[in-house]
Amino acid sequence: MRILVAEHQEDECFLLRAYCKETPFELTFAADGQRAVTACQPGSFEMAVIDLHLPMMDGLAVIREVRRVEKERGTKGIPILALMTSTLPADVTRAQEAGCDAHLAKPISKNAFLGVLEQWRSRAAESTVLVQIPEGMEQLARNYLAARRKEAPVFQDFLEHSNFDGIRRLAHNLKGTGTSYGFPDITRLGAAAERAAKESDKPEVSRQMADLFACVEAASRQLA
Repeated sequence: MRILVAEHQEDECFLLRAYCKETPFELTFAADGQRAVTACQPGSFEMAVIDLHLPMMDGLAVIREVRRVEKERGTKGIPILALMTSTLPADVTRAQEAGCDAHLAKPISKNAFLGVLEQWRSRAAESTVLVQIPEGMEQLARNYLAARRKEAPVFQDFLEHSNFDGIRRLAHNLKGTGTSYGFPDITRLGAAAERAAKESDKPEVSRQMADLFACVEAASRQLA
């Protein structure tokens, strides 16, 4: 998930970058409001994290401008998370009226930050997962997803021990079977995870695995 972070404090940027190490979140930083507006063009990012106290252009103005451009171009609005030093009801209301979807109070904890990002990433995966189950294979498809869910801790163990060969084998199986059971996104993500494992690219493997199992969960909810 590509995320624009509009934050001018270097220590804060360092902290958020550390929080997102080896996660499915790819952060790009903008040091002031004008740079944030320039960077946050439709299609460039899947989420924006905007501090409300930015130089050059304050965070509320940035959020309003991003929403204006999205509306003008007819594109779907990305989730916007506001970082706030004050979460008094009046301040939260102003942020919501500007167009933010969620907010966090500073100082920001790792669990709170990653929790909000994961919430929106899961929503995005659920809204876009493609399910095309062949007629009469509904129960087989459910069994297939149940088996994939059981593989999640196996993948995680392989990742923690940098067992890229094990990851490659499991991902190769998903690449070859997903579409047959009605889940082309599993085939696509399995292929991406296999490529990353062949290159021993641990951060990319982590990202693809997170997307893969978010897809599995979303497909399971659809079938339920």
